[in-house]
Amino acid sequence: MKRGIFVSCAMVIFMILLSFQVMAQEGKTEIIPKISVQGVFDDNIYLTDTDEESDSIIHLKPALFLDYSFNQRGGVHLDYQGDFAYYMENDENDWQTHKGLFDLNYSAPGGVIVRVKNTYTDAEDPYGNKSEYGVGEITERWNNDLETALGFDFGNRFKFLAYFNYYKQDYEQDDDFTQDYKTSEYGVGFQMRFLPKTWAFFRYHSGERDYFTQGRIAGAVVDVDESNDADFDYQRANIGITWDSGAKLIGELNFGYQWKDYDNTSDVSDNPYDDHDTWIASTSINYIPYQATYGPEFSLATLNIRRALRQYGSDSRDYFEETAIGFVLSQALYAKFFIKEGLEFQKNKYNNPYDEKSDSIFFNFDVDYKIQDWLSAGAGYRYKTRDSTVDSNDYTDNQLILTLNAVF
Repeated sequence: MKRGIFVSCAMVIFMILLSFQVMAQEGKTEIIPKISVQGVFDDNIYLTDTDEESDSIIHLKPALFLDYSFNQRGGVHLDYQGDFAYYMENDENDWQTHKGLFDLNYSAPGGVIVRVKNTYTDAEDPYGNKSEYGVGEITERWNNDLETALGFDFGNRFKFLAYFNYYKQDYEQDDDFTQDYKTSEYGVGFQMRFLPKTWAFFRYHSGERDYFTQGRIAGAVVDVDESNDADFDYQRANIGITWDSGAKLIGELNFGYQWKDYDNTSDVSDNPYDDHDTWIASTSINYIPYQATYGPEFSLATLNIRRALRQYGSDSRDYFEETAIGFVLSQALYAKFFIKEGLEFQKNKYNNPYDEKSDSIFFNFDVDYKIQDWLSAGAGYRYKTRDSTVDSNDYTDNQLILTLNAVF
């Protein structure tokens, strides 16, 4: 824990000091406080198909954003976002979540490139984590996600980058110890411009995951420890296309391949670990047909493609392959209305005793109305459904949402 916090803080402090010279130049600073009040009716708060419980939830969401631009050479972004949830009937489920972000992106006149993004989250909510742990149940945890890059731009034609990324999560309850882990990875990347605003890239990363808390799970006769936990090493290679700011396309077309090797031969139940290789994807592309600000003519289309290998926890050989594709359409109408709709399909294939497979659909529709420049109101609908070959993992959830936003 101390090592992870030290690495994150040291990198952030170093980059802040580095940016002092840049901040002496002419730049632009924006400080934006925001508060949202949201009412949600949820017809299945525990995301289960056997004991559905509905409730109304009030969310109070304060936020503070700070942006400082480096005279067209990048900028620093700081923000805080909070979420305080209050249940009308099941008030024992009340929770709160806090998230802080530091994001530095700087390109020096001599060609040096510096990027640091650090996100810290202190969560107590029913949304679980990416391995589907704790979904639908209130779980208390924190995580810290650090992404860094240092490189050089050769005449705006080629770029070479070195990467270091570090992630750590720690669950509060002793029974959740199988989810306590840290991941560190190192990488190198090369980019080449082949169109005026378009780059091709290749990246290679090598990393490791370490589950750092030991204990005994229910029904086991031995402890989960370093001799049987799910620690693993991995390598991944990615290729793709990215774009400069100002282009009609924003984001990355990103596909790759990952090799995963476990440190141990079998888990706490003496089941053999299965080293696994698979293709991966982390694609998110925004298409903006008009180079304009948020006005009546603004529209945005987003394509997301995700493919990842998810490990359940330290106590088991189980993992699953997650494959998802999603679309988001956003449109401003008549200068007062903003409409956003999204649809995602997700398919998971599990390596567990049931050889489980599941299909999920996520849909959202939102309408916002600008009352004043600083005040808006909105309404939305969320639909989530999961159909699994293990019936107990099925669920359907509907949410109706009303929101009032104030920006000062």
